[in-house]
Amino acid sequence: MNIVLRWVTHFLVGFVFYLLLVRVGLFRLEDVALAGLIIGSVFPDVDHPQAFLGKIVKHRGIIHSLLACCISSFVLAILLLIYNVSLLIALAFFIGYLSHLAADSLTVMGVEWLQPFKKGKISFIIRTGSLGESAVATLLILLIITLIIQHYNIQIPRF
Repeated sequence: MNIVLRWVTHFLVGFVFYLLLVRVGLFRLEDVALAGLIIGSVFPDVDHPQAFLGKIVKHRGIIHSLLACCISSFVLAILLLIYNVSLLIALAFFIGYLSHLAADSLTVMGVEWLQPFKKGKISFIIRTGSLGESAVATLLILLIITLIIQHYNIQIPRF
């Protein structure tokens, strides 16, 4: 259950960032860029011990850095250019990746954003898989519902 909750929480954080950017006009809610955001919001965990690169690199190591975020987004942008696909997908991937790093920075384990150039992590008090993370996920869901209701101008009946 813990891994699912973590991935869901990362998606929720990324989706809130995306909806806020929809609100300012950078993306459309129905945009294909949402796929880039979804992938970017969970991509850094390819280094999780139970994931693709987990046996090769340390979890929350170099892949959880601003350098890896920029390189991954750049490589994706090159591939999108080669295949003549919208670069908004790469931008959304970048935003999703950053949202993942920001969310992990709120945990006790934290993130070393500037590795390998500089040591020192940013961390906070939330424990991964805890009741605190569940509370954050619940608040994010409520925020997403609110942003979607506002976006589509849905009128809530008053009783």
